[in-house]
Amino acid sequence: MSRRAKKIEKRVTLDPKYNSELVAHMIRVVMKDGKKTTAEKIVYGAIDKLKEALEKNPEKFVKDEKQYTDALEVLTAAIDQMKPQVEVKTRRVGGTTYPVPVPIAPNRQLSLALRWTTTFASGRHGMGMPAAV
Repeated sequence: MSRRAKKIEKRVTLDPKYNSELVAHMIRVVMKDGKKTTAEKIVYGAIDKLKEALEKNPEKFVKDEKQYTDALEVLTAAIDQMKPQVEVKTRRVGGTTYPVPVPIAPNRQLSLALRWTTTFASGRHGMGMPAAV
């Protein structure tokens, strides 16, 4: 029997403005050096830019005959599109190592998608971070 302590999953606090777990997770990923207010401004600014784009050009946000009307729906759909399904891990068989595709757990899929979003958004220069996200 394993002696390792069982992992206790922490309940994620919901975002106060949108009451969303996804937005709260995104704020935590964007946050640097404990500056949560700055991270909130960035994420809320990105959502506001999505709202403006939805109001300005709603026919642009149609996917598979589904019309998106809410900025959070668009954000959720975009994050779902970015989630990886498998990742490659190396396995040693005999004397050689082989790359083997392994399915990813849903919480890791979300973490990777949000991490990639912030990494590539910070690499885009010439615009504010909310526009880049």
